Amino acid sequence: MNILEERKKLIAKINKIENLEVLEKISLLVEASSSILNENQILEVRERRSEYLKNPAEVLSLEEFKRAIKSKYGI
Repeated sequence: MNILEERKKLIAKINKIENLEVLEKISLLVEASSSILNENQILEVRERRSEYLKNPAEVLSLEEFKRAIKSKYGI
């Protein structure tokens, strides 16, 4: 069986699913498999986003970050 036939079979099965939780899990799996990030990087991004959402005011702007790096490392 070729990849096109496999896709068609999978799409047909997905179209029959009525459970929203199952569809959400499939969606997460598909999104994760198309990411250029590995699993550890994805977890790090999620953790950092969570911290940001707790208090967005604590985040440095790009210009503030550049100044801090320049003063610390002379770059």
